[in-house]
Amino acid sequence: MTDGVSSGLPPVPEAFLVGAHRAGTTTLCELLGRHPSIQVSSPKEPGVLRRDKPLDVLERAYERCFPGWSPPVVRLEGSTIYSQSAVYPGVAERIAKANPQARIIYSVREPLRRIESAWVQYRSERRTDIPDDFNVAVREVPELVDASLYWKQLGEYRAVFPDEQILVVFFDDLRSDPDGVVAACCAHLGVDPMPAPVGGVVRNRSADKRREAGALRLLRHSAALERLNRVSRRSRAARAVKAWVRDRTARPIPPPTWDPEVLAWARARIEPDMAALAAHLGGVPRSWTGE
Repeated sequence: MTDGVSSGLPPVPEAFLVGAHRAGTTTLCELLGRHPSIQVSSPKEPGVLRRDKPLDVLERAYERCFPGWSPPVVRLEGSTIYSQSAVYPGVAERIAKANPQARIIYSVREPLRRIESAWVQYRSERRTDIPDDFNVAVREVPELVDASLYWKQLGEYRAVFPDEQILVVFFDDLRSDPDGVVAACCAHLGVDPMPAPVGGVVRNRSADKRREAGALRLLRHSAALERLNRVSRRSRAARAVKAWVRDRTARPIPPPTWDPEVLAWARARIEPDMAALAAHLGGVPRSWTGE
């Protein structure tokens, strides 16, 4: 990678897909990554700017995330924690300081459905700070509701970037018209239209999430499974074996059910934020309002 300081190029990416978590960012990164002029970070969510870092540390981190990069290819980082300001404050300011010309893409989803999907995802990851009781988790885990306060999160970016550098896309549109969403993102990033239709589908669905049974959890730390994990990163056959084991030993995670009191509590926080977002964008999908 060319030295961002000596060449005048920014040491951080030209574009950021900042979330929201469980709002189709995996699919969108996959589709945009097919474009010859867009390079998506590897891993997709490195979270380099979740904390303040010296310039030289940023450069080295992004060299690892974008191996072989050279302009004019646009670098796109897809870290959804960048729109979880309750847990990771100050990200927008750090991006703007490092690259004031950065383009921001923010994918949003019906807020309550996003919370449900996030809880399922966290349970599948066996995060120890996530209560098994969905309604307890909604009350006690800050990012579950905070990440659905889209107007609040967007305000962090609007405070340091002009609106023309920020594109908001809807999960609903990504599902119904992926080509249209990708075309809008390409125009926003200043690259040519996608050479061919993307024909994408939403990946990483909540319905596919599973929680490991006790026996598999014990095996997770075994030497044999660790070897399989290492091999699976390079071998399609090993990945297939790992998936076969998981599918036969893991249990599907039941969909969450709202307690009426907790639902009312969440709506009281979400609905004013959603109304402000709708006023700014000229509306939200009908599925958000039950129309």
